[in-house]
Amino acid sequence: KVVCMNSNVLVLDSQFNQSQFVVDSGNSTNITVLNSVFSQLPGDIQYLGGLHLTFANTLAHVLIQNCTFEHQVNPKKIQSVVNLYEAALWLKVARNRLPNTLQGTNAYARVLNCTFAHNERGITTVGPFAELVIEKCFFRNNIAMHAGAGMLVLINGMNVMRIVNCTFENNVAGKYRDNYPIKDSEDDFQVVNSEVHLNADCCKGVISLVGKGGGIR
Repeated sequence: KVVCMNSNVLVLDSQFNQSQFVVDSGNSTNITVLNSVFSQLPGDIQYLGGLHLTFANTLAHVLIQNCTFEHQVNPKKIQSVVNLYEAALWLKVARNRLPNTLQGTNAYARVLNCTFAHNERGITTVGPFAELVIEKCFFRNNIAMHAGAGMLVLINGMNVMRIVNCTFENNVAGKYRDNYPIKDSEDDFQVVNSEVHLNADCCKGVISLVGKGGGIR
């Protein structure tokens, strides 16, 4: 995990297995990730890792190109039930942390020619962005208990977002999926109609399933 005020990060031709690469940049941000793979080795315990980038809204340029995100899935069903936002690729714009800074948006992000396959949610984007472009990307067999299996978009009306020449195939949100059903558990949770009643060490309460947006929400 990299936490800093100003960042200039280049990741090139890299392999990340069962890991999460996190960058949290509070001011000026320049992040480029090229020709890299975020995956799991055969036989490894499932893990929802990937690439998580948080950057300031005042000056940010992010490029993710020719990358593969695959098999990023929580190891326990209860973690999937409470996963409202986590994804293999997380792009979040936050307020600049420097005092007396104008809080407009000057954050630009582009995801180009990337593949998202067999993840528990492919991408989550949290705006505001000056411009967000998802181009020539392939989303296949991604799942989510809640909204947005392929892509979850959390931005406001002031953003410019473009999805260009992308393919979405067999992405499913909600509990009804042949190879990924929620199962009742005496210790963790029970499914009651469209609600999940939680009773575990990590969390207790009730969550309503919102299985919408298999491709995009």
